[in-house]
Amino acid sequence: MTVFTVAGEVSAREVDVISLPVDVGNGVDLGYDWGAVPGTDAAEVTAAALTITSAPGEESLSLPVTADGDGLIITPPAHVDVKTLTLVGLYRLDGEDKITVRSEADLAGRLAVRVEPATGGGFAAPAYSVPPVWGHDLIPATLTGASMGYSPYPALRLPTGLRAKRLRLSLVTGDTPEEFEERPFGVDRIQGLLVRPPRDLTVTGPGGTKVLDVPGETPAGRRFDVDLTPEAQKLLSTALAAGQPLTGAFTVRGAAGSKVRLTGGKVHGDLIRSFPGVRGTTLRGEAVVPAEFAATVPGDVRGDLTVAYLGLRVHTEPSDAFPAQQGGIAGPVLTPDGLPVTRAFPPAGIGQHPLALVGLIGRATGDCAITLTVTRPNGEPLGPAAQAQVPAAERVGTTWITLPAPVTVTEPAALTVTVTRGRFLWAAGDRPLARLVIADPAPPATPVTLGATVLAAVDADGIHLPAHPLPPNLAAGAPLASDLFVQVDLSDVVMRYRR
Repeated sequence: MTVFTVAGEVSAREVDVISLPVDVGNGVDLGYDWGAVPGTDAAEVTAAALTITSAPGEESLSLPVTADGDGLIITPPAHVDVKTLTLVGLYRLDGEDKITVRSEADLAGRLAVRVEPATGGGFAAPAYSVPPVWGHDLIPATLTGASMGYSPYPALRLPTGLRAKRLRLSLVTGDTPEEFEERPFGVDRIQGLLVRPPRDLTVTGPGGTKVLDVPGETPAGRRFDVDLTPEAQKLLSTALAAGQPLTGAFTVRGAAGSKVRLTGGKVHGDLIRSFPGVRGTTLRGEAVVPAEFAATVPGDVRGDLTVAYLGLRVHTEPSDAFPAQQGGIAGPVLTPDGLPVTRAFPPAGIGQHPLALVGLIGRATGDCAITLTVTRPNGEPLGPAAQAQVPAAERVGTTWITLPAPVTVTEPAALTVTVTRGRFLWAAGDRPLARLVIADPAPPATPVTLGATVLAAVDADGIHLPAHPLPPNLAAGAPLASDLFVQVDLSDVVMRYRR
């Protein structure tokens, strides 16, 4: 016995793309839209993961500058680190001369930096100077940590993570802080390169429920793994039960200027349509479209598959195939006043298994009565004649006639057919077309197909496969077929539509 299986089950639908740093100050919506499938009775969220990584953004601002004696006070915005101060038009005064500073030599001294902490409290002693106060012998250098570049304007680079309420710059002479004397200098403007860590991060569902709430600042690189699954499941289930659209968005938000990287955020899962109970189809030599399950083809189908052998099978070797198309079919026309028409078996008969059922391929043009007998070449019957009443049909089909008693045919013989009422058009190729069904208690494993897919190869024992993967074309009206006479039961079928 072989059965249909699903190859390569995939646990994750797709890989979500990592975004560039994005400003969430005004909110960024991560939307979902699951559409609609008629008859859906459940929604199941299988994955809805979001990773938020702090990615502080750099911004360049012209900073307020006020004079303070011979010094300058710079006031950066709150909640930022000061990375670089570009001193546009930096100059010093030497008497009445205004000397533009283009290099460290032009300073003729040091640029000293005093810091008022972000919490306030006034300026402390100089924290940095450019150049620093060099050490000698066993005394280390002091006021280190800052540096200056000069292209195209003097740019004062400050240590990473410098947070200040205010900064005070002064041009000083003297070899030590105790000897510093301020000299007059000035700038046209100061352009600050600032780093703004994200602040007050939240993730909110469509209903306003917060699934993440991080007050305050988050340092660069800090990561938050947010599981949106429970909230997404609740939202989708509620919307489905209320008959509302299965759409919404999770919103990532932070304070103004907050930048983060977003990974994932997509809501993956399945819309589920269930078909409880048993839907049975009996195959008797012809393909049958099973009871309709759904009009929309799903991504995954599972259900209990039970196939029971009914003791008969089409004897394929002596049987004829059904015509590939309806048009252009020729053959003898049987009428009450016409001669009998025969269709011969192979010279050695059809084997040890008795013939139980015959299918004549053709159609009746009106109500028709057919008599069928299995006969020897001399016309002697091998068994009692079978009678069949055949209704009119516009299309060629198979007329099944059950023999009163099974007939074993192991010698030259033929089907002999007459009509006692009406007309029957018996389709023919090089001979009239017929399907021969034998009683076989131990048939070889024979496929049961759904469309082009083999569901299982079945023998006399049949099969029962609980919660078995089934082909998605079950929802597309694909026909069931087999050369075995079988009962095919599909029960508790569940169709999943991937989202």
